Amino acid sequence: MQSNHPKLSRSLSPLIVSLSLCCTPGLAAGPFEKAPAGDILVPLPQEQQLAFRVIPLGIGSELFAGKEFFVGGRGSEGFKETPTRVRISGTTVLECDGKPDWCLLFGKYEVTCAQWAAVMGDPAPDTQSASLPKVLVSRAQVAVFVEKANQLLYQNAAALGELKALTKSPRIFFRLPDESEWEFVARGGIAVDSGHFDKSTPYADGLNKHEWYAGSESSNGRLRPVGKLAPNPLGVHDMLGNAAEFVENLYHIEYVQGRSGGVTRRGGDFLTPEKELRSSLRKEVPACQANGDPYRTDTTGFRLVIGSAVIPDIATANDLEIAWNDYAKKRVAVQPSLPANASLKQQTAVEIADIGKLLEEIVGTSKISHTGGETVDAKFNLLRPQIESLQARIEGGEKYYATGAVKLASIASVLSLDYTKRIGAYAGNEDSVVQLAIQKLHKNIARARETMKESCMMLGQINSDIVSQTFEARIDELQALSKAENDPGYAVQARCTQVAKEMAMSYVNHRKLDFDTWHSGLERILHE
Repeated sequence: MQSNHPKLSRSLSPLIVSLSLCCTPGLAAGPFEKAPAGDILVPLPQEQQLAFRVIPLGIGSELFAGKEFFVGGRGSEGFKETPTRVRISGTTVLECDGKPDWCLLFGKYEVTCAQWAAVMGDPAPDTQSASLPKVLVSRAQVAVFVEKANQLLYQNAAALGELKALTKSPRIFFRLPDESEWEFVARGGIAVDSGHFDKSTPYADGLNKHEWYAGSESSNGRLRPVGKLAPNPLGVHDMLGNAAEFVENLYHIEYVQGRSGGVTRRGGDFLTPEKELRSSLRKEVPACQANGDPYRTDTTGFRLVIGSAVIPDIATANDLEIAWNDYAKKRVAVQPSLPANASLKQQTAVEIADIGKLLEEIVGTSKISHTGGETVDAKFNLLRPQIESLQARIEGGEKYYATGAVKLASIASVLSLDYTKRIGAYAGNEDSVVQLAIQKLHKNIARARETMKESCMMLGQINSDIVSQTFEARIDELQALSKAENDPGYAVQARCTQVAKEMAMSYVNHRKLDFDTWHSGLERILHE
């Protein structure tokens, strides 16, 4: 279906664009021959060019639209590939199959040795190595390449003008993909159904037709020229094998949160065993070697994407401001990684929403295929960490509420002891003022007793082991303060808390509010 957009229905020179079939890409015979449907070709010196695929996200064209999905493993890959909910948005809105949609402009191939030489001003490599992925480069060297490529782009007024017109953005540039963009493309994006998206690879016709990996039947231990095998469903070549690829992000355990680590590389390479090749494969590598030299290997290269500024000018800022006012009224905030101080309600709501979505997908898949097979397995594997996370949040909430209730019980016991002690000090004094003070203290004891009851009722809703552990932690804390501050008052508070524990555990385990034992326990402290 031909696009009606004037910039997308014809070839552009020197920038060549053909997007009429961008949602259903065909196979290209090889790199740099002719721009097939869905390709953008950007010229470089030495008769080289960079090829980019238009990757639609299937989210429409609203300014704040975004694609939500899970990155990470679907099986037993461990903590390095924990499923994490993310959201991506495109670079620009283009027409795909007659509909405007946010799209990524994603490197079709890994950057080659010939392209590297053209950008860096090096002599052209020999024919044998020209189309090999550029490896043995550090992440810092890649940054220099990106900077020089952007300079070349802005020096080519014709190509720059066409690209700006295509993206409708005055601020475009080359960059590395981030992890979420990379994995979305590696999984096949919207060109595959959710079942194939959640499999380890998006291929239904054999991995060796699409990717180079270790073994005599594939790479045979050698780096291979880009684009020689069939592309993935989005028309992108060598995503999972041949050379692993640097991405923009520093390494985080959960992709989007935690302390920043080393450099992140995605995908496998020509030395990766076939069984280990998968869309979620990721690895942390250091910025430098043990001797301080830059980290670079013969298995790691990179590819580029075309990016654009979110707020390139005042007009766009105004459009975003107007659109935000409407969007903010109906949006459900996407929080792929909630802050540590988020409320239990916020944390649990996100987990329950994720579980609900996955269950709907599992039910839908089961209805279609009766058994669901691998698709249901993959969805269920996504559910497992969500359920575990929800259980952890519930347990964390129990501990949080247990801490509060234990402190209330401790305070109630300390105050009751203090009030009782002060009443004892007034013994035998018949003065009317004193008698009024004693009456007030008795009322305070009644309030402390009510607080103790409320604390026990709260603790009765929490796991008994957690209640016991929380009391012990509070007692240990008070005893440590007594020693550190040389203050016997903390020791008294610790003994009061022990009495409170005995009453609370009686309620937690037997639903018995034994105030007589509580009072007698506190009175023993008075006479110690």
